[in-house]
Amino acid sequence: MSLLSNVHPPACNTGGDCPNRIVECGIDYLRGTVPIRYSMDIRTLISKCFDLDLNLVKDRNGQPLGTGFYKLRFTSEHGINVMALNRSIDDSSTDQHCLIDIPGKSLARIDTQAQADFFLELAFLEFNCTRIDIKADDYSKTITPQLAMIASQDGNKTGFRRFSYQQDDRGAGTFYAGLRGRNGGGKFVRIYDKWLQSDGEIDAVRIELEASSAKAVDIFCSLTTLEISHWPDFIRGVFDAALSFKDRTEQKKACRAKMLSWWSWFVDGSVVFSFSRIVKQSVFEKTRNWIKNQVVASLAMLVCGESGDFFLRDSKQMWSTIYPLIIEGLDHMGERHQNLVRQYWRDNDMLDSCYPSLAR
Repeated sequence: MSLLSNVHPPACNTGGDCPNRIVECGIDYLRGTVPIRYSMDIRTLISKCFDLDLNLVKDRNGQPLGTGFYKLRFTSEHGINVMALNRSIDDSSTDQHCLIDIPGKSLARIDTQAQADFFLELAFLEFNCTRIDIKADDYSKTITPQLAMIASQDGNKTGFRRFSYQQDDRGAGTFYAGLRGRNGGGKFVRIYDKWLQSDGEIDAVRIELEASSAKAVDIFCSLTTLEISHWPDFIRGVFDAALSFKDRTEQKKACRAKMLSWWSWFVDGSVVFSFSRIVKQSVFEKTRNWIKNQVVASLAMLVCGESGDFFLRDSKQMWSTIYPLIIEGLDHMGERHQNLVRQYWRDNDMLDSCYPSLAR
């Protein structure tokens, strides 16, 4: 599948010239992994691109800092970290990799072209992006956290269910949309006034998107295939795909409702972007993998113990051990499990070969 399959040419949905904007966009954080065989390559690449030295972290005795979680850790004065993880004896395991952690202050040390070159080099090292943060600074302050909160409270929002508004002791408010981590959908948005947070260095409203998992991969892959001149429009397009604020007072269907003007101003003319559809693994596949990884060894131990044979030459003895367990499982199978079985039959066109009473 082409990396550009979810990116389309820019288009302005106003039908005319897009309004002038005072918006600066960029990448504010990057995290991911490369196979452990590229441990030396990734450290060399980072040192060259960011013009810094990565130093091996040592304990008080001068020995490399290591635990059961990681083997070697390298860090720099600018906050870049490279950890060589080694949590499996299997060389092909994904638990053998290098974790790369690059904060926004480090990315800001190089220009956009250097960032694009760095991302492309990462792709050549089989980089798997696990988190990427993008940002947009609205110097006109057309977008505000208060407007976002009011629109959300009125139901004039799409792309997220959870939202909140928090104010600190300085009176600075921040709007949050979505959830972070595993409980979220891979996107978490913050909107706040950067003036106070930056001690007056940036007089703008900051819109930030923290993307993780498959959504982070979508964004990173698209950045490696786009010309850097399209990056600002692309970043605004990602925000448009992640959330939107629309007037749904008269038109309840989000696809037909018009965007609120303060949000439309921000996303008009952006690169049209869409996240890849996430297909959840079926319950049967999860159960099969769980049995394979967690149960089969214990089951084999049980059968070998009762059969007195490591090679299981007596298939009748083996079946006599397993069959009662399956019968007991059928007795404990509830309505939820039966419905999952029926759905599996439907998905695999197996209803004709199953008991009609169970297939109903």
